[in-house]
Parts: sequence; C-alpha cells; structure tokens
Amino acid sequence: KVQTKPETYNQGIIGTFKKVWVEEGPATLFDGWEPTFLGFFVGGAAAFFLTEYFRRSYTTLATSMIMTAQSTSEITATSITSNFEIPLIIASAATSGFICCFLLAPFDAIRVRTVAQPDYADNIFGVVSRMVQEEGLASLFSA
Repeated sequence: KVQTKPETYNQGIIGTFKKVWVEEGPATLFDGWEPTFLGFFVGGAAAFFLTEYFRRSYTTLATSMIMTAQSTSEITATSITSNFEIPLIIASAATSGFICCFLLAPFDAIRVRTVAQPDYADNIFGVVSRMVQEEGLASLFSA
C-alpha cells in the first residue's frame, strides 16, 4: 500500500498497517498471497534442484580440470576437489539464485498488479491472461 498509494499511506509501516486495518479490513493484508505462495513454491523447488545440479556439474568440471592440469588420477583429483567443497556450493547457489530471480519475477508482477489494482481480474489466472493480452509477455517481467 505504501508503494502503490504513497500520498494516502504516508504514516510509516505501523501507521499504514493501522489505517489499512481500520479502513479496508484485516483481509486486505492478505491480498496477493496466491502469487507470492506459488512464486516462492516454484522458486524454492527450482532453487533446490538447480543448486544440486550445479554443485554436481561444478564438482565434475573441477575434477576434470585438476585431472587434466596435473595429470592425476580421478581419485586424487576428487580428493583435491573436496578441499573446494564450500566455494563450489557457494558458486552453485549463486548460479541457482540468479536463474531463480527470473522464475520469481512473473509471480511478483502478478502480485503487484493484484494488490495495486484489485479489480483488474477475478483471480491470478485472469490477471496473467489480461496482462499478457494487453501488455505482452514482457509485462510479467516488469515488476
């Protein structure tokens, strides 16, 4: 509410919370929960899968590079790679997080539209349909 109507809701977070509670009712505080829930559900599942995928890929890549550079056996290269386990996990999580930002963006755009324009459509499927029809697919990444 502070972002969509700053001229009306300009009393800080607690003041705005009280104003919304009194004027619009407590149910208003839950507007936009569906796209938020779905977005974080999909994003969380993808983040878990992608982190594990990239961790295995980066570990395999590092092992291959060590074997090539040092002409060592796979067992030796694997033991050397294990010294880099934490940096490999961080790199895989960063890669996963980058990709998941793009997965979460459409859900956030739908949430913003749902909260900012409550009469835009009856449900989130209607919001998606109308946004894509009127503004194109890129509108889902505009939040």
